[in-house]
Amino acid sequence: MLSIQTVRRFRRQGSRLCAGDVSDRRLRRGQIATIAIAILFAAAWPESALAAPANDDFADARPLTSEMTGSMTGSSVGATKEIGEPDHAGNPGGHSVWYSWIAPSSGNVAFSTEGSAFDTLLAVYTGAAVNSLTPIAANDDDPIAFTAGWSTVSFAVSNGVTYMVAVDGFSGKQGFLALLWHRAPANDNFADAQVLASTTSGQATGTALGATLEPGEPLPFDVESGATIWYSWTAPADGTYKFDTVGSRFDTVLAVYEGSTLDALAKVGLNDDDPDRGCCSSWVPIKNAPSGTTYSRSGEWAATTSSVVSAVVTRFSAAAGMITSTAALEQTSCSTIGAPIGSLGTAATIA
Repeated sequence: MLSIQTVRRFRRQGSRLCAGDVSDRRLRRGQIATIAIAILFAAAWPESALAAPANDDFADARPLTSEMTGSMTGSSVGATKEIGEPDHAGNPGGHSVWYSWIAPSSGNVAFSTEGSAFDTLLAVYTGAAVNSLTPIAANDDDPIAFTAGWSTVSFAVSNGVTYMVAVDGFSGKQGFLALLWHRAPANDNFADAQVLASTTSGQATGTALGATLEPGEPLPFDVESGATIWYSWTAPADGTYKFDTVGSRFDTVLAVYEGSTLDALAKVGLNDDDPDRGCCSSWVPIKNAPSGTTYSRSGEWAATTSSVVSAVVTRFSAAAGMITSTAALEQTSCSTIGAPIGSLGTAATIA
């Protein structure tokens, strides 16, 4: 280290250093190099570049447009974590920024950090103070884009309610961030599965547009899947039933599970393409279903294709009927659904 006396002598003599200016009147080359590096570093990183973002604190949250669809970009470089601020998605983080969004209508919405340049944490709350927030939804890694470190949450919103959105970095990461949001199906999450009538036959329609994939959700096939929607149905009587997606407007994958929680589901059956119809509908039989047993069906579409996911048809019936339920709905390049609703054909396969 240079003494105060040395620094004063350095300033007086400008850039010329004399051998008698340092302790024993000699400067080591390493000390000269240290001074040069420090000056260069200060020039490359001016103080303004290290300033915290304007929305670093909860009280200064950046307002988002009050629409069901939108996007924005920003940065968390230089951001801090406030006293009393919760750990978002269960991780300490350390560089959070805040946004506020007022729901323009009731329904379901999904927020995502897709496109961000670092491993993000995403959390949504309600409340007026950073140390007394009510958690609504949180996620570390989107199951679809976990290699990129992006985060996604999907949740129900109420018209006029203000939601506080925090974006942080996993274990202190920071950088350029992207935040986008869009409307999601009401039955996007397992806990919000659409309840089908407990009858021996029936039909329901819906959409998979904007659906997401929950952390811990089972994947019907070992593929990069896109998203799912959920239905639940309780067998009205002992018997054999079937579910199908005939009439849906994209290539579906159908999966049927038994269980009441996402992390404890038992697979009953799954199918990509109906063996009688081929692309693009799916069907799954439920053999010897006991009366009163509740089954959950998920619908999935693949994120790697460009075709549009839209209408979903859910049908169910006893052995001679059909149910279009959401199973793993996998979106592919198929543009139409082939055969009309009719008999099973090779119905012996469910015996």
